Amino acid sequence: MEFTGAQYGALGVVNDHGRIVEFHHRGVPAFDADRIGDPPVGRGILGGITRHGTVIRVDDMSDHAGYSGLPTGHPSMASFLGVPVRVSDKAFGNLYVTEKPGDCDRCKACNHRSGADRPEIEPSSPTDVKRSPL
Repeated sequence: MEFTGAQYGALGVVNDHGRIVEFHHRGVPAFDADRIGDPPVGRGILGGITRHGTVIRVDDMSDHAGYSGLPTGHPSMASFLGVPVRVSDKAFGNLYVTEKPGDCDRCKACNHRSGADRPEIEPSSPTDVKRSPL
């Protein structure tokens, strides 16, 4: 979050079927997180990143075709960047940041190992991802 200036950030770890099985978030106060309830499982925009293995970057989430809404009690969010995280060429999860002031030019610093149309973050191991602060 510090790198992008985003207000909210999360790492969703997925299983072999693309379902989010761990969700680590920053920026949403504990009281609000408790009120929201269960973490996401990977539908809508979040699931699209895993299903297609592509980056999703929008100025307003509600304008995206995959947008399915936010749960009751969830803070308002508009700007969104979601990036697939791969470990040893296998889907590990997705990194999400929202409410970044301005455009997303600094976000383009992700590793473009597959070309400009498929930026990905590829740490050397799952442990590197889990130890990294959002």
